[in-house]
Order: sequence, then structure tokens, then C-alpha cells
Amino acid sequence: MRRHHPALRPLTVSLVCLPIVWAAAARAVVLTPDQGSGEQVPAGQRPPDGVVARWSGSATAVAIAPNYVITTNHQGGGVGTSVYIHGVRYTVSAWFRDGTSDFKVAHITRDGVPAGLTDYVDIYPSLNEVGKTALLGGYGDSRGAILTSGGQPYAYKWDGAVGNTVLRWGRNVIDGSGVGYGGGWTSQVLKTDFDDVGTGGYVSWEAATADHDSGSGWFINSAGKWYLAALTRSTEHIGSTWFANYGNPANPDPEQMDAVRLAWYKDWINYILHDIQPGDANLDGTVGIADLATLANNYGKPSGANWNEGDFNHDNAVGIADLVVLADNYGANGSPVPAPEPTTAVLLAPAAVALLRRRRNTR
Repeated sequence: MRRHHPALRPLTVSLVCLPIVWAAAARAVVLTPDQGSGEQVPAGQRPPDGVVARWSGSATAVAIAPNYVITTNHQGGGVGTSVYIHGVRYTVSAWFRDGTSDFKVAHITRDGVPAGLTDYVDIYPSLNEVGKTALLGGYGDSRGAILTSGGQPYAYKWDGAVGNTVLRWGRNVIDGSGVGYGGGWTSQVLKTDFDDVGTGGYVSWEAATADHDSGSGWFINSAGKWYLAALTRSTEHIGSTWFANYGNPANPDPEQMDAVRLAWYKDWINYILHDIQPGDANLDGTVGIADLATLANNYGKPSGANWNEGDFNHDNAVGIADLVVLADNYGANGSPVPAPEPTTAVLLAPAAVALLRRRRNTR
């Protein structure tokens, strides 16, 4: 008979993600025995609370620069989305994604002014995360009632009573890496599981992800500095977190979870954080014919467009306004440039018209 359950205090640590089966948005839970220091990893042993944000009313995000947060794609949201840090509301003014993976970087402002955050973390720089202990922090659901099978406990129900309004912290060991699919995205991921107290792999403040934890952070401390290693993406079950087998609760059956592995994408992310040149669709640091070709190939896309498709004014469409942005910056090499001469757009126009005509003719 298991004896660990009476020793557990009601859980209040949670994170968010999508289930591995990609059926619906999932949540995060933290299982933590009473160790005399509270129900979650205490301050001083975790990153500052201000690095974790609420993404609208649906998910979590992490601050990675004074004016930028990062989160997953699958929960939605774009320009105009509200982001809350320490109860202060910020607004997404622009967002960027690499086109294939389940994450996006968002520029945020407050009352039209860049956010100027003081708490943020860098992206973890190395692909050596497996085997390291990560701190999981997010605004997902907390642990609810114990679920039983044949009178024996096997899982914890998710308690969504407070929505994504409470930040919680837990720990887990990164067990592996791989590729995660779902929602049209293919992402490099890190993996972990939810080990029961007293079983192999369990760590104090063991944590699992749940609803509203999509985009929550997996943080690694290296040489006294906190880094963001991954963003919660999926969990195995919906509505509950398993630690034992339903058919035979005597056998461990830890919940499987994964998160987008950000070190894999660090160069792209860091480029975004260093002020993209307007009109640079392929992010090569210059604005030229290749960017014009990208815009031409997507010209007329009415919705769902991204920067790397030619949406330079962040209205989710590709049209004449984006062509004007590209024309005004044509020839720029990534460094600040003076306002272009009026002839820039005139000289670019014939090439743009030719490309647009070629695109229509090949349809």
C-alpha cells in the first residue's frame, strides 16, 4: 500500500501544454510533498517570477529580452494580444515565427511604448540539456483530486478553478530529446515524465504540465545564471496527470510531456531580438530581390500571413502596404539607414510588377 499520498499537501504548481495526441489544450500540475518550505520551489531556488507571463487568458509566455516574450503557437494570439507580468498589461505589437516549429517571438509594448522589462532570461546555448534538472514555471492548472482505479490511486485530476491566474514552480529531470508533431508544426523537443514519489527518477517538487501551461518555461541554471531551455508543448493525457497504470495501479506509468527545444533555434531567436530590418523576409540581414520574390509569391494572401511571407506591417496579410515597407528599405544591410530617396520605390517598382505578373501567370 502506498503511503506517500497522505504526506502530500494540496498542490498549487502548474504549467500548460497540448497533449501528445493533439486533441486539445492541456495543463500543468506540480506534485510536491511537504518539505517544510512550502508547496512549490521556494524563491531563491528559481528564476524571478517576472520572467514568466500570462499569455491572454489561455497560456503562458517567457520574457527573453526587455521588449520580447516567447511562447508556443498552438494556443493562438497575435498582434493586440494581452500579456500580463506582475499584473501589468502589455500588448503584442509584432510577432515572428520560423514557419515550421511550434513557437513564436512577440514584441510587446505598454501604452504604445516598448515594454522595457527588467526581468528576462537568455536562451540556453547548448544541446546538452538531457539529464539536467529543469525548473518548470507557468500559469497552468493546479493538482486536483486523486483519481483511483480499483480503490488504488493512479492519477491527479486537473483543478482549473482559478484559470491561468496563479504562477507556480516545480522541478523535473529532462529525460530525452526528439521531434514533436502536431497542429501542422514539426518541432525539436525535450522530454520528461511525472515520476511518483518513491519511484526512480523522482525529484523534490516533481512537476507535470497542464492546461494553460502551453508556452511555460523549462529553465536550467548554469554557473549561477538562469536560462530558458524549452517551452511546454504537450502532455500525454487530457484532464488528469498519471503516475501509475490505470489497469494496475501497482505499476508506475509516469505522464509523458515534451517542450520545444529552444537551443536548436537560438540563432534564429537571437536574430529576432536584435531588431530585424524592415522588409527582410528571409532574415539574412539585407533587403533585396530575394525578399521581393517572397513578397511576390505571397502577394494577396488575405489572412494568416507572417513576417517570413512578406507581412512587414503586421496586419496578417500581404499587400501593397508591405511592398511599400520593402521599397522604403530596399538595399538596407541590417544597419540603421537614413530615409530612402523617393526614387527607391520608383526603381523597385518595375521589378515588383514583373514578379507579381510572373506569379499570376504561373497560377
